[in-house]
Amino acid sequence: IFLPPAFYDTCDEPGILLFHDMMYGQPWFGGTGGTPRNNPMQAAELRHNIRNLAHHPSIALWNGGNEWQGSLALWENFVMPTVLDEDATRPIWPTSPSRGWASGVD
Repeated sequence: IFLPPAFYDTCDEPGILLFHDMMYGQPWFGGTGGTPRNNPMQAAELRHNIRNLAHHPSIALWNGGNEWQGSLALWENFVMPTVLDEDATRPIWPTSPSRGWASGVD
């Protein structure tokens, strides 16, 4: 979820740090609503939001999504490389909960 600019400005002022999720999450009840799709529209949305937010010092790290417990292939091959292309200054995490990366994102 990407919040209004005032939220990030308010966090920046006192130094509140954010563990920032991308817009993806576990698809509940057998749906696919929170699943990333490697397509131009989703890539553009990721890029746009990261470019708009990357200047905020309150963002401590980028997180791929919330409560995903399936395959991480789409995160490894689409979401996180897109995030890395736009902001290589912060750590990235595949999704929460997660055991993390075996070898990182190249």
